[in-house]
Amino acid sequence: AVLLSTSNGSRRLDLRTAVDFVGGHPVWSPTISYRVVPSTSDSNGNGIADEGQLVRIQRGVTRVICDDVVQSGFTATRVGDTLSVGVRLLRVHSGRPVTVSAGTTATIRN
Repeated sequence: AVLLSTSNGSRRLDLRTAVDFVGGHPVWSPTISYRVVPSTSDSNGNGIADEGQLVRIQRGVTRVICDDVVQSGFTATRVGDTLSVGVRLLRVHSGRPVTVSAGTTATIRN
């Protein structure tokens, strides 16, 4: 089960994974959420704490995946059984802004 929505200007991904099978039917995990939450740091040096943190939340436990996520910097789209996710980060290095992007795709089954 996959749900895509928007939160804090970026995508939010909620999913459950099969953790077992009973009688040929999947037993689903509690919901796992990936979303961007506001950060208290100013990683790009513009004087505004406008960056975010990509976090993973499951069973009330929040884990930071990465900092320095730009506004609208976490993307997730689904086309058929293909889920594509991406993240865009921004830091200042030697006085210059540097953007780093990464992404991947996965095939959804069950």
